[in-house]
Amino acid sequence: MVSCRKTENNCLWAIETSGIDARIGGYYNHTSNSFPYDSLQIHLEFTTKYLPHDKCNEPYDSILGKIKEIYVITKNLYNANYNSNDTINNIIKIRYYNSITNSLTSDFTPLNNFIQNNPNSTYYIQMFLSEPPSEISSQSFIITYKEDNGKIYIDSTDTMIISY
Repeated sequence: MVSCRKTENNCLWAIETSGIDARIGGYYNHTSNSFPYDSLQIHLEFTTKYLPHDKCNEPYDSILGKIKEIYVITKNLYNANYNSNDTINNIIKIRYYNSITNSLTSDFTPLNNFIQNNPNSTYYIQMFLSEPPSEISSQSFIITYKEDNGKIYIDSTDTMIISY
């Protein structure tokens, strides 16, 4: 992704995606030492780097670049529908940073629907599981993010215990 915010005669800033960071958040149940699946949040943040001003060569550029693919892969057996190393996009709902409103979207969108709409790159995505694990289990996820320019970024979450 390349983002350029411009006035008619001046490029104010330009940044490019340089990596991703997948973190875990949400409600942690201290009694069971686990995250209930329906409160677990996978935070996907994008690191960026500044570009020289000559990259912003078109007036009024906003965000140049689209998200081509995002894959969420479970490292361990999740439930009867998802074995270890399976892509679990079908059970991921997201909220994402909307650069027009400068806030997170309020609605939860299925990840696959979001990707099918050929979205512009964004700075931040929250991911939520919509299906429980078959049992309380240790889980970790691999996130693969691909832009339409061919750049691919991969990160893994820390291992955590997920309950139903």
